[in-house]
Amino acid sequence: ILVMNTLKQSGAVSAILRMFKNINPDRRVQVVIIGFIFGAFIEGAAGFGTPAALAAPLLISVGFPPLCAAIVALIYNSVPVSFGAVGTPTNTAASTILSAVQERIPEMTQPDLAAELAKWTSLGHSVACLFIVFIGVFVMCKMFGKNKSGKDAFAALPFCLAVSVIFDIFYLLIAWTIGPDIASLLGAIITLFVVLFMAKKGILCPKGEPWDFEPADSWDSSWKSTVKVSEDVDNGMSLALMDARTCIGARADGSVLILSVDGRMSHSIGATTQSLAECFISFGAVSAGNIDGGGSTSIYYAGPTALAGLSNLRGGRPSPEAFCVMPQ
Repeated sequence: ILVMNTLKQSGAVSAILRMFKNINPDRRVQVVIIGFIFGAFIEGAAGFGTPAALAAPLLISVGFPPLCAAIVALIYNSVPVSFGAVGTPTNTAASTILSAVQERIPEMTQPDLAAELAKWTSLGHSVACLFIVFIGVFVMCKMFGKNKSGKDAFAALPFCLAVSVIFDIFYLLIAWTIGPDIASLLGAIITLFVVLFMAKKGILCPKGEPWDFEPADSWDSSWKSTVKVSEDVDNGMSLALMDARTCIGARADGSVLILSVDGRMSHSIGATTQSLAECFISFGAVSAGNIDGGGSTSIYYAGPTALAGLSNLRGGRPSPEAFCVMPQ
């Protein structure tokens, strides 16, 4: 709850909510994306219980009962654990038993043993994954749903199986070819992008009315936190990546401001929309808009100091439109 309140007061929760609100409103989809996939990413990156400390607060913030969020976060923090904290458990296990293994296989080294452990551990976990993703949804529907019925979970079974298979493919591929270090981390990242696209398009998602909990004021007291959950603070914080930007603004006197920010280059990685807003305010703008960015951001200026070039090293993107300022 402390972590969640920190996220709320910093404005991070509101930014995350804006990111998720247009993906899919069904709680059965949200719990898989946040609880399992995001949790697997956090486990792969940091380990040591961080999925329960981060994924559960995010679930609470998007409207899950605190007890439900804690339960599903702990259920889902299972498949990625052996490769958590960049492979720490598997590498530690290999180091611990290496001397015993070398009594039978003298030529065995720690990296080789860790690689073998990663292969066979990932096989068992990948089989379990086919069940774990759905079990989390089933427990949520059975314990915290309006109908208290596990039947509500079966509408999400195709989505759960698809997520399990997608994760397993990359999880196994990485564990068998690279080793234990990034199996959970990279497997979750790739799966997240694929599943976000699926959820946005409604592919294999539950049909009909989105499944949701009862209103919070009707929840059982045991579902709630004993610590007061603070209200969301929306300070305009954005989770957008820094990138090349093209923006236009105006001052109160009608003068126009045009701003082009280089990105994806050694001297400048770009700017966020939040930093652009602050920049325009500092120039006295009363209104401004972010036109586009990335490969379509370019600026050409013919004056005392000639300036012409693309905003990033990847090359430009053909664009049919441009803003031109010409002398009268």
